[in-house]
Amino acid sequence: MRALLRRPGLEPELAIAVGRIVLNARDRTVLVGGVPLALAARELNLLEALVRRANRVVTRASLNEAAYELGAEVFPNALDANLSRLRMRLRELDAGVELTAVRGVGYMLTGPT
Repeated sequence: MRALLRRPGLEPELAIAVGRIVLNARDRTVLVGGVPLALAARELNLLEALVRRANRVVTRASLNEAAYELGAEVFPNALDANLSRLRMRLRELDAGVELTAVRGVGYMLTGPT
């Protein structure tokens, strides 16, 4: 997928907004209410996957694929731990979104787009 997105004419949206979050896909930067948010690479990858599919459930498999390299050894609760940290940071900054677990399926980022 990433290789396809690098091809000319298939560039993703440059800025995606959900709630008070603005994610710039080209620069890989995140602003919350106009304030830059520094995230670890995995958290940024997870946030991007969730923002791109805002208000829809994103499966655990899709999130694992976004956050971890193919063949990487991942502990069973690693995804949940990363998303928990991301959820706390978004709440602290009053991002205007909710990151909720959908039992047995994945996670969903909800907020006005």
